[in-house]
Amino acid sequence: MGAGTKFFSSGFKSEALALYQDRITFPVQFQKSILSRLLQFPMPTICVINGHAIAGGLIFGLCFDHKIMKDQNAIAVLGELNLGLGFMPGYAAVIKHKLDSQTLRYMFYAKKYTAQMCKNSNVVDSLYKNDEDLGKQIRDYADKMNLQSFDGQQYSAQKRQQNQQLLRILDNVDGLSYETMVAVHDRYKL
Repeated sequence: MGAGTKFFSSGFKSEALALYQDRITFPVQFQKSILSRLLQFPMPTICVINGHAIAGGLIFGLCFDHKIMKDQNAIAVLGELNLGLGFMPGYAAVIKHKLDSQTLRYMFYAKKYTAQMCKNSNVVDSLYKNDEDLGKQIRDYADKMNLQSFDGQQYSAQKRQQNQQLLRILDNVDGLSYETMVAVHDRYKL
C-alpha cells in the first residue's frame, strides 16, 4: 500500500498483470483470498487511507473493520467502468455490501469522493489531520475494542456471520480473463 502521501492504492497495475498472461487468475485469486481473510480476521482491523483510494485499492480498504482517511487531498473513486472493465463479481459484491445505495450508485459511475464526502457517506469512519491525530484515533479505537479481554475466535465467528453472503460470493467467483485485461490495456494504452 501507499508509503507516500499521494496514493493509498490504485488497485491492480495492468503492466504487472500482463506479466502473468496465462496465469492471470493467480493475482486475482490472491486478492480475493486477502479480502476474504480481512472480512473474517480474528482481530479488529484498521485501514489508514493515506492518499487516493482508487478501484481495487478502495475495494481493499472497504474490507477493514475501521477506516481512517487523510482529511486533505485524498479521493476515493471506482473507475472500472471508465476503463471498460466493469466489476468482477466478487468486487461488485464487496461494494454492494459495504456502501449504502446512494453512495454505491454515484461511485458505480466513477464519481470522485473527497475525504469529507467519504466520511459523510460512511465510506470511512473518520478523517485524520496529521500523524499525531492519526495515532490518537488508532489508540482510541483500540481502547474502544477492549483488546485486553478480547476473544479472537468469537470475533472471527461474528464477522463470518455478518459477512456470510459476501464471503460465499468471494469464494465462488472467477476473476478477469487475460483477454479482457489485454483488450483494456490496448484500448487505453496503459
